[in-house]
Amino acid sequence: MKKIITYFLLALLILAPVESFARTRLLTSSPVYKGTITGMRISAVDGTAFIDGANASVTALADGNHSIEIYDSSNRMLKGCLKAAGTSETLDGTKVANGTFDSDTLWGSHVNWTIADGVATAANTNSNLQQTLVTTDGILLKSTFDWTHTGGVLSADMESTPASTYTTSGAKEFYRTVGTNKKIRFYGGSASGALDNVTSKQVLTPSALGATIVSAKAGETYNWTYKNPNFTYNAASYYVVIKKIVGEVTVASGDITAGNALIDSTTANAFAAPVGVDLSAYQTGKYRLDLYQTSTGVLWAQGFISATAPSGLALSATDLASGWNITNWTLGSGNVSITDADTYVSTAGAGIYKNLGLVSQRLYQFVIAGTVSAGFCRLLDFDGTSYNPNAFGTTYGTWKTTNRPVYLYNSAAATTDITTLQIKQVTMPAATGALLLSSYGGSRGFVFKHASFDPNAALSYKIVKVID
Repeated sequence: MKKIITYFLLALLILAPVESFARTRLLTSSPVYKGTITGMRISAVDGTAFIDGANASVTALADGNHSIEIYDSSNRMLKGCLKAAGTSETLDGTKVANGTFDSDTLWGSHVNWTIADGVATAANTNSNLQQTLVTTDGILLKSTFDWTHTGGVLSADMESTPASTYTTSGAKEFYRTVGTNKKIRFYGGSASGALDNVTSKQVLTPSALGATIVSAKAGETYNWTYKNPNFTYNAASYYVVIKKIVGEVTVASGDITAGNALIDSTTANAFAAPVGVDLSAYQTGKYRLDLYQTSTGVLWAQGFISATAPSGLALSATDLASGWNITNWTLGSGNVSITDADTYVSTAGAGIYKNLGLVSQRLYQFVIAGTVSAGFCRLLDFDGTSYNPNAFGTTYGTWKTTNRPVYLYNSAAATTDITTLQIKQVTMPAATGALLLSSYGGSRGFVFKHASFDPNAALSYKIVKVID
């Protein structure tokens, strides 16, 4: 009996899709659909993620409440959430130049192909007629052309993808998800005939047999939750599993005062360490951090909390203000003058500035010490964002614009004597913060980031359990 059980378990492991074991699952039910789909098309590029050429059983489940897993023949997976069924295919402009063969240009050298009189004529050829297109990896292209067939077999493809073959005359089309090779090409098995009206257009939205994909339930970012980097696109068929997403549970929420979110909003080093909010209990890979603009309630950013805990506050070795000497800073107005290497005088609210090479979206620690005879000294950038609003001390802020000058500003007529000025990038948050991921178990970044997201503003947050 023990041997039978052992063999049974081994069989399950061998037959099951590999990545469903290797990765944490969304909160889902048992599969509500599974099967092989032939001819399914995939747009894999971020911002325009969808499937097409599926079937009515799949599109009926595209209601925002179901996840889809797509497996190639090697059990490599794509995963996302089915947001909505498609309505009609829409296309961008053609990527092909001189697709009507008005001249013998832009199609490279071509043996046994003749371009003349507005067509490309193949004469019993096995050679390529091809053009390199300017495209983005992962987009879905629809290519169309007219072919007048006189003999042999014409093949057409995007280089290094499976070919479509033609032995009859008429208007033809084929779809391909674009990879690193971006040549549309025509060649053959002793093909003879005339080619005309070649186009290749990005498919922007799916037909009624497709569905849009988002990276999270209730998401608005049209990305895949997970993409195996070696996934085989343009396969003849795929094995598809669809599950109902059981739900999400908000387990904590609160507000973060302006300047206290402590966020690096770059993709490569995304993290958050809000002052007064301990995220360490959620560093399990099972939670998402949602950030809202407090004043409007608009969702500004989402990121999955990594199961890898931050190692503790760490700063860059480089001090961007190293060797500072304010005699080479610029006067903000006629109301200020520099008296020596560390002192400036303002006759009204005014200041001095210098570009110290700070980079947009990175979090910095500012340490300023000294004395001011009246009012207070504030550190800002040239957009007016204040990173040190309360005179001297140690503060933090996410820099707004790359190479925007650092501005030391007096709130009133005063003499300011700077004794310490240190600016370092925060490379790792405190252990109570969180490293943020663009998908569960995925790479660093954000699931969603609003174009107006301001990490220094007053924010509200929710901790959402999304993984079981």
